[in-house]
Amino acid sequence: MTDRKDKPTLDDPISNRRQCLTPDARYEIYIEPSRVSIAVSYPPGQFIDLYAREALALERELHDAVEAVLARRWHLLEGAK
Repeated sequence: MTDRKDKPTLDDPISNRRQCLTPDARYEIYIEPSRVSIAVSYPPGQFIDLYAREALALERELHDAVEAVLARRWHLLEGAK
């Protein structure tokens, strides 16, 4: 995660252009030159009990969502063809 003090956060009004769909979820997003990672914590005391099939579906949906976002910026990779 960047240490910049002026880094926008999800609490900034600019970032809050729509109603939150996951109230009280905690998102940790790290963007580095060679890696992007995202972790989401459910609200305190909450959890999702997923069976294997549901977990695989969630994994696929998360992959597709992140892939769609990164695809719009993939041309920015150094050495990208």
